[in-house]
Amino acid sequence: MAPYNEFVRGANTFIMTSQERHEARFQRRKAKRQARKQARCNALGPVDKVFSYRKMFFYGKKCCNGVRWKQSVQNFENHLFSGTANRRRKVLDQTWKPMKCSHFTLCIGEEPFQVDQQNRPFTAIAPVVAVKLFL
Repeated sequence: MAPYNEFVRGANTFIMTSQERHEARFQRRKAKRQARKQARCNALGPVDKVFSYRKMFFYGKKCCNGVRWKQSVQNFENHLFSGTANRRRKVLDQTWKPMKCSHFTLCIGEEPFQVDQQNRPFTAIAPVVAVKLFL
């Protein structure tokens, strides 16, 4: 028969408090989430294949559909060839950061509401990632 002090806290490392069990469960789940995330990233392939110039240029053109009348979109499209090369180089160098969104209030009738508009370069890069992740 085992001595009594084997079941006393500190004498046996297998006896855990509820907080320790909670932390251990959290760490196990965190490790599983990280492993699944890494597996998804590995399935996409290398970064230079995901962010190919062709795909970025295609989605840069596609994000302009329906809003080509805007001057900012026309400027974006005029510089799309060189802008895509610059953005791709920044993405591959891991120095690309999305610019700030435009925040403004739009009043239609008597109902004002807040609008957060993303900039064009972000809407050109985001579909490249989304299409690869969700298909």
